[in-house]
Amino acid sequence: MRIWRTTRGTTITRLLAGRSNVFLVSREGRNVLVDTSPAYRWPRLQRRLRRLGIASLDALVLTHAHFDHAGSAACLQKEFAAPVIVHHAEAD
Repeated sequence: MRIWRTTRGTTITRLLAGRSNVFLVSREGRNVLVDTSPAYRWPRLQRRLRRLGIASLDALVLTHAHFDHAGSAACLQKEFAAPVIVHHAEAD
Protein backbone atom coordinates (compact mmCIF):
# COMPACT_ATOMS: atom_id res chain seq x y z
CA MET A 1 0.00 0.00 0.00
CA ARG A 2 1.06 3.54 -0.64
CA ILE A 3 -0.42 6.56 1.14
CA TRP A 4 -0.56 10.24 0.21
CA ARG A 5 -1.92 13.05 2.38
CA THR A 6 -3.11 16.38 1.05
CA THR A 7 -2.62 19.67 2.85
CA ARG A 8 -6.37 19.82 3.48
CA GLY A 9 -6.58 16.50 5.29
CA THR A 10 -7.58 14.04 2.58
CA THR A 11 -5.80 10.69 2.63
CA ILE A 12 -5.40 8.72 -0.59
CA THR A 13 -4.36 5.11 -0.15
CA ARG A 14 -3.47 2.86 -3.07
CA LEU A 15 -4.77 -0.48 -1.84
CA LEU A 16 -3.90 -2.54 -4.90
CA ALA A 17 -1.66 -1.93 -7.89
CA GLY A 18 -1.04 -3.82 -11.08
CA ARG A 19 -3.40 -4.23 -13.99
CA SER A 20 -5.67 -1.71 -12.28
CA ASN A 21 -5.13 0.46 -9.23
CA VAL A 22 -7.60 0.62 -6.37
CA PHE A 23 -7.67 3.82 -4.32
CA LEU A 24 -9.33 4.65 -1.04
CA VAL A 25 -10.02 8.36 -0.60
CA SER A 26 -10.72 9.29 3.03
CA ARG A 27 -11.48 12.50 4.86
CA GLU A 28 -13.19 13.24 8.17
CA GLY A 29 -14.40 9.67 8.60
CA ARG A 30 -15.83 9.37 5.10
CA ASN A 31 -14.48 6.79 2.66
CA VAL A 32 -14.81 6.48 -1.11
CA LEU A 33 -13.29 3.58 -3.00
CA VAL A 34 -12.23 4.14 -6.61
CA ASP A 35 -12.29 0.96 -8.70
CA THR A 36 -12.19 -2.58 -7.32
CA SER A 37 -9.75 -4.77 -9.26
CA PRO A 38 -10.61 -8.15 -10.81
CA ALA A 39 -12.86 -10.44 -8.76
CA TYR A 40 -10.04 -12.88 -8.00
CA ARG A 41 -8.27 -10.08 -6.03
CA TRP A 42 -11.27 -9.53 -3.73
CA PRO A 43 -9.73 -11.46 -0.77
CA ARG A 44 -6.61 -9.26 -0.81
CA LEU A 45 -8.66 -6.08 -1.12
CA GLN A 46 -10.90 -7.20 1.74
CA ARG A 47 -7.87 -7.90 3.97
CA ARG A 48 -6.38 -4.49 3.26
CA LEU A 49 -9.63 -2.68 4.00
CA ARG A 50 -9.90 -4.58 7.30
CA ARG A 51 -6.27 -3.83 8.16
CA LEU A 52 -7.05 -0.13 7.75
CA GLY A 53 -10.12 -0.49 9.95
CA ILE A 54 -12.57 0.45 7.20
CA ALA A 55 -16.03 -0.51 8.46
CA SER A 56 -18.06 1.47 5.94
CA LEU A 57 -17.83 2.95 2.47
CA ASP A 58 -19.78 6.05 1.52
CA ALA A 59 -19.50 5.24 -2.18
CA LEU A 60 -17.80 3.05 -4.72
CA VAL A 61 -16.75 4.91 -7.87
CA LEU A 62 -16.06 2.86 -10.98
CA THR A 63 -14.02 4.66 -13.62
CA HIS A 64 -15.42 2.18 -16.13
CA ALA A 65 -16.97 -1.28 -16.07
CA HIS A 66 -14.18 -3.49 -17.43
CA PHE A 67 -13.54 -6.62 -15.36
CA ASP A 68 -10.20 -5.35 -14.09
CA HIS A 69 -11.74 -2.19 -12.63
CA ALA A 70 -15.18 -3.41 -11.56
CA GLY A 71 -14.72 -7.13 -10.94
CA SER A 72 -15.18 -6.95 -7.16
CA ALA A 73 -17.99 -4.38 -7.17
CA ALA A 74 -20.70 -6.89 -6.22
CA CYS A 75 -18.63 -8.18 -3.28
CA LEU A 76 -18.00 -4.64 -2.06
CA GLN A 77 -21.62 -3.65 -2.43
CA LYS A 78 -22.70 -6.75 -0.51
CA GLU A 79 -20.20 -6.22 2.32
CA PHE A 80 -20.56 -2.45 2.69
CA ALA A 81 -23.96 -1.64 1.12
CA ALA A 82 -22.23 1.25 -0.60
CA PRO A 83 -23.85 3.02 -3.53
CA VAL A 84 -22.05 2.38 -6.82
CA ILE A 85 -21.30 5.39 -8.98
CA VAL A 86 -20.64 4.65 -12.63
CA HIS A 87 -21.32 6.40 -15.93
CA HIS A 88 -24.89 5.77 -17.08
CA ALA A 89 -23.67 4.19 -20.32
CA GLU A 90 -22.00 1.41 -18.31
CA ALA A 91 -24.55 1.01 -15.52
CA ASP A 92 -25.91 -2.33 -16.79
